Amino acid sequence: HGDDHGRLSERRSLGVNGGSVAGASFEHVLGLGLVILLCTLLWHRRKGFSRQWEAACAALEEGDLDEAEHLLRQCVKAAPQVAAVRQMLGAVLSRKGKLDEAEEFLQSAVAFEPRNAQALLHLGLFLAMQREGRQEEAVDIFMRAIELDPQTRDVLRSQRTTLAPLLYDERFERLIAPNTSPS
Repeated sequence: HGDDHGRLSERRSLGVNGGSVAGASFEHVLGLGLVILLCTLLWHRRKGFSRQWEAACAALEEGDLDEAEHLLRQCVKAAPQVAAVRQMLGAVLSRKGKLDEAEEFLQSAVAFEPRNAQALLHLGLFLAMQREGRQEEAVDIFMRAIELDPQTRDVLRSQRTTLAPLLYDERFERLIAPNTSPS
């Protein structure tokens, strides 16, 4: 039973509900990049940020998007410079159909941390999966993310079926092809 609690805590820390990466939604893919947030959380602990984050993850686990949104907005106020919080709020807003605001938070995550490959990846995934006609922009963003972190290519390969709008994009196919570099 204690092992189950440990896995639940780990999933809450990661911001995911489990499941395979290959069949993951935008929100699940986003959650996988939040491991980095754990180190940042330690610095914000004295402001109660960690408790708000845990409560937001619990709300997500329970499927309470309204409460998660409320709590994540508090987290953004407490730590506006933490890109991962903005990414998670963007994912929640996306799931709620608030696409314009979701994009604003994902864009602001990149603005705060322009060399953060995860923030770029999540913005690119959002554009590719949620914004019709923005696939070319998404591919440009994926290229930047891969330049910063070559492992991003593996994530994109694992999401190939999820990224159906890009399957016939020649630049995207070259980008995720084995033994390639962004060009």
